[in-house]
Amino acid sequence: MHLALNYLAQRVTEDAASGPKSTLNIW
Repeated sequence: MHLALNYLAQRVTEDAASGPKSTLNIW
């Protein structure tokens, strides 16, 4: 689970830096 959380955290951070549109793609 920790690996999954770390992966999601990186994705959210990168997408947040790219823009709000990318963040919506995760969900």
